Amino acid sequence: GGGTMRRCAVSALIALLVVAAGCDAHVPSIKQVRRLEVPRHWVGGFDVHGNASGTAESPTDILDGTLALDGRFALVLQHEILPRLAPVYTTFTVSMALYLSKDPTELEGYPGGADQFRGIFWKGRGNQDRTPSAWLTPRTNRVTFRASTTGAREVWGTTKRSIPVRRWTHIAFTLGPDRLMKLYVDGQLDSAVETVGIPVANDGPMYVGKDMTQPGIVGFVHGVSMHAHALREEDVYQQSRWSLRSVPDFDDEPETEASLLAGEVALGIENAARETFMELMDNNNTEMETTKTETTEGNEGKGENKGKNPDAKVESEEPTELKAGSHAPADPNEAAGKYAGDQFELAERIMAASLALPDDDGEAQRVARAGLAAARAAYRRSAVAGNSTARFILSTMYDAGYGSIDGRREPKRAVYHRLVAAAAGETGAQLAAGTELFTTSKGGGSGQSNSNKVGHHGARNPTATCPVALYYLFHAATRAYEDLAKPGGQSRVERLKLFEGVANQRGDHKGENDDRIAYLRQAAELGETRAMIAMGNAHYWGNFGVPRDLERALRYYERAHNHGVLSGTVGVAKMSLKGEGMSKNATKAMEYYHAAANRNSPDALNGLGYLHFYGDEVEKNLTTALSYFKRAAELGSGDGLVNAGLMVRGGMGCARNVSEAYGYFVRCAAPPMAHQSCQYNAAMIEAAGEPELGIPRDCEMAVARMRQVAEVGRWMSPMADGLKAHLAGEHAAARWLYDHAATMGVAQAKYNAAFLHEARARNVRVGYEAVYGKIHGALDGDVDALDDESDGWAAVLKKERERERRMDAAAASVREHLEIGGDDLSLSPVDGADPMKTSGALSATMLRHYSARIGLDPVSDPIDLAWAATHRGDCAYFGPLRPGGCEVTDHAVALREYVEAGRTARAAFDAGNAVDAGPLLARAVYSEAWMRARGEGCGGADRAKARRLLREGLAKGGWVSHLALTPPYVGMVLSDNLPGMVTGFLDFFSSSGVLSGENRMGGSLLRRALDEFGGGTMRVVNTIEGVPDVVYPGWRIYYPAMYAFFVYTVGMLSGWHYLVRPATRFLFGLELAPLPFMFWGHGQRMLLADGRWVPDRGYMGRLRERVRRNLIRNMEQARLRDEARVSAERTREGDEREREELVERSVPDSVVPPVGDVANGEAPGAEEREELPPEEDVGEDRSYSPFEPID
Repeated sequence: GGGTMRRCAVSALIALLVVAAGCDAHVPSIKQVRRLEVPRHWVGGFDVHGNASGTAESPTDILDGTLALDGRFALVLQHEILPRLAPVYTTFTVSMALYLSKDPTELEGYPGGADQFRGIFWKGRGNQDRTPSAWLTPRTNRVTFRASTTGAREVWGTTKRSIPVRRWTHIAFTLGPDRLMKLYVDGQLDSAVETVGIPVANDGPMYVGKDMTQPGIVGFVHGVSMHAHALREEDVYQQSRWSLRSVPDFDDEPETEASLLAGEVALGIENAARETFMELMDNNNTEMETTKTETTEGNEGKGENKGKNPDAKVESEEPTELKAGSHAPADPNEAAGKYAGDQFELAERIMAASLALPDDDGEAQRVARAGLAAARAAYRRSAVAGNSTARFILSTMYDAGYGSIDGRREPKRAVYHRLVAAAAGETGAQLAAGTELFTTSKGGGSGQSNSNKVGHHGARNPTATCPVALYYLFHAATRAYEDLAKPGGQSRVERLKLFEGVANQRGDHKGENDDRIAYLRQAAELGETRAMIAMGNAHYWGNFGVPRDLERALRYYERAHNHGVLSGTVGVAKMSLKGEGMSKNATKAMEYYHAAANRNSPDALNGLGYLHFYGDEVEKNLTTALSYFKRAAELGSGDGLVNAGLMVRGGMGCARNVSEAYGYFVRCAAPPMAHQSCQYNAAMIEAAGEPELGIPRDCEMAVARMRQVAEVGRWMSPMADGLKAHLAGEHAAARWLYDHAATMGVAQAKYNAAFLHEARARNVRVGYEAVYGKIHGALDGDVDALDDESDGWAAVLKKERERERRMDAAAASVREHLEIGGDDLSLSPVDGADPMKTSGALSATMLRHYSARIGLDPVSDPIDLAWAATHRGDCAYFGPLRPGGCEVTDHAVALREYVEAGRTARAAFDAGNAVDAGPLLARAVYSEAWMRARGEGCGGADRAKARRLLREGLAKGGWVSHLALTPPYVGMVLSDNLPGMVTGFLDFFSSSGVLSGENRMGGSLLRRALDEFGGGTMRVVNTIEGVPDVVYPGWRIYYPAMYAFFVYTVGMLSGWHYLVRPATRFLFGLELAPLPFMFWGHGQRMLLADGRWVPDRGYMGRLRERVRRNLIRNMEQARLRDEARVSAERTREGDEREREELVERSVPDSVVPPVGDVANGEAPGAEEREELPPEEDVGEDRSYSPFEPID
């Protein structure tokens, strides 16, 4: 009776709670669970363990950010970083937002399918632990929530309703002192369970997603929080409202994708399956016909069997029928893969053809927009069919506006596709998701608009965001770490930052036709050993646009070895050991490593340690291997440091010592070595921490290291391809490639993409109306027959015709891929928008986006930060006046950004980087001075500070900045001081009586006029600037052009006289005319030498002559060495023959003395070889290959 009354009271209490919450239409289920397991013995009671976490400093937000899951992985949170739960009489609240992207009927092909429990979260060390945990029940999306007690291994409850698909839902699991387990859905109580026994906790980790036995959910988890007490119902409701406001918005992309999967993609997969089946049938029929013919011919050849056994033919066909078991329909997954691959190839072809269209033609851009839209649709079909690479590319297209008809970014959809690709294991997407979380949680910059915060997954707590970022970056870094150890798996990442004139520094990247490659190849053929190494590096890493060719790299290293170059010897040894460019040859590797080790090569010592570790060609000996690794580490070998650290950490060949191993890893992980394997292993220790050894857990450091490791891999190829496209003049392709690399969060890629978008936006904004489209369509007549040298304009026109032909060919290629023709491809403008202006506005938007992301990235250098802050200031200053600019004009924000840009540029300038920081500082102080002189963004005009800023820019900005800063500085000084000087002059004459009567009245009027003219403002400058807007607004484009022309003409003439002419005279011996356009006055200087006049070739000519003489001398020396070697060989052969003849004639065989030293049994001249101690697993070969490339 008492138990019944208690149960009734509890039921009444829950009913009251439900009514109070306003959810009387949804009555929760309440049940009491009794289990037959024997209760476990617990020491102590509530007095001992109660409220154990009451005074503990425990975080409540344990995960902040969006975790993408596909059932295969889990994010594991160590017990030490979670809120401390009481061991017995446990109370808690666990809450999170869930997004299930698949219905149970759509889980075919995912781990476990729909027939197993799918983990949401679970805390414990073994199957007996359940406090707290939750799963989705088989074949439904209902949540089962569980806990362990002293009376039962688990007590569970199940929600009455299923979690909806493709919608964010908040769940909260609470257990209070009343021993009632409650599950809330979207802040409303769904079900409750009374526990049997006393709830107990455990000290195991928490798994979010997959647990040790069950697969995880397919979807997203956002904002996991945990409390050591049960939240009240009203608190749960408020928490759910807050959580659902911070989740990412996918802009209905999942619903659209589901419709596409059920319609067009399903039909495409069905057609692919039918095609595959028909191909199998055709192949099988061909095999049957072949078998039938062979059988008939065989029977006809056997006269004794002919016509005697009519069943023989049927029997001979039976094996063929059994062999044709492939008649079964094709595997649906195989058909989906085929369809996804076909769509991906189609998208790649359309994308390449669209990006090949010229940037400076409106009709070409219209065609390109249509092609990019078609490519995006094909990528989308491929992604829906299961291609994760296509999905990641699709995320970049949405994020950067590619394929958008109205030229707008769609970052919400981009976030969805990026997260799904990351869950599917796409390394680039994992790197992108992790880096985005890490950079936004650090908040390293300012000027971030709300629109740019889309895709940051609502991150707000750096401590709680770090584990999610570490989850993504760990998977990406592990892939990179594993690839590094494979033969040929090393990748060189192109990290050059673009600048004007980059081709002069890096060549043209034309591969075998690159000027530098041609020079190095010729020098290597002439015996230059450094050129041999450089050519080996070029073919090993793929430098200068040369494709990787390990066989050719090996040949160059062998030639360098034959010339006695130590790095060549080590290169051959490494490639022989790894089987790169040849079959693996441990014997050859051992021989070359010994030769290099005798010359104290650290890489050779590391290689010998590797051979002894694995027992290749020598007896396995871990102690000897460790000694070699330590010797290599002492000489600064990164491979030696990491291998020694791995052995010490694993206790191989010595006692286990994690602290010593961590010291090795940290040493080679730090710059300038920055060894990827060291960074990875150091991060693994830092992520978990070893507090008892004095190594604290450092999530942020682990994330930073994992990011560096993950940024080295095949997925970073867009960096090199982007540079190659930029140098080749393929601007659209270069922007796309750098945009794709920037999506992964690479700092250099973000800067380069912003650099290209800035150039594109500026060209369209400033020069489109005056330049673009003027020459196109105005070329009449056939100019193909004109000679390029007959007339300069003819050459220009012919080049223009050739450009138009290329454009037409590219447009035809797009039409061909789309299988449509005519004007259907040229989409009509949206709201009358010009495709060129739309493209420029999109580039301006991307410039704003990248300037914000650069400011947030903690690894951005001061130069990048100053550059980005300046652009954020421009965006805030001009606002909507510029296409793609900020939505509103905010002078206060603009001034703050300019001040920040100047501060960062000064720091870089003071650090010694004056070349890059000087122009940025001049630009920042000019902008700040302009605003302070006009009183914009500050309390009032401060012209004195403006002048100081301009003087600083003149002092530190360089000669180019002088051209821009001198006119405003001089104008400001004159406008500030000239009126006062004239006024003082008039006062002097007035007081002296020179001005009197009418003259004095005129002086007063003049004084007032001058006061009005000066007045502490820049009215004159403002008036002059405002004239074009007042008289004729169309002059707005041409006025700054004329001003720039005037300023730079003066600068050009000064530079011509004081810089160009002296430099040309010194370098090339040319005497240039006083003015650039006096081309008839240029000539070669002549010098009087040995009584005759000879041309002065200048310093470069003398240098070329010296190089030529050195090459001739080297060739002659090589020829003499070859002749001497041949002569010596002939002499030695003749001496040997004479000695043999003499012995045969005069000495019997029994008396012939032995050749060599009889005492020690060695041949004469035999060199003594260093005896290395015998040899002994570090994992895979971590000895990275041949050195860094030589520029």
